[in-house]
Amino acid sequence: MNKFRAIPRKTSTKKLKVCTGPGCRAWESKKVLDLCWRFKKRTNGAEAVQVIPVRCLNKCGGGAVVRLSPSETLLKLREPEEAFGVLNQNC
Repeated sequence: MNKFRAIPRKTSTKKLKVCTGPGCRAWESKKVLDLCWRFKKRTNGAEAVQVIPVRCLNKCGGGAVVRLSPSETLLKLREPEEAFGVLNQNC
């Protein structure tokens, strides 16, 4: 019998989940996603933050919803360009 067990490693990679549901698409979430990916390419931020499109975060209305992990902070972006501020503060 093996007494060793796997211990999950904590990762320092931050995640930025961008909602791509119909309500958020109306607030240009696809553009937010595109801006985030372009920001990562320009700043070599591949290790700093992982940008992930998600189907829906169920927090519809008032802007394109993004969730920052590991803090699980929810933000509603009314303008796609606000994504740069979020990335600058969290990378």
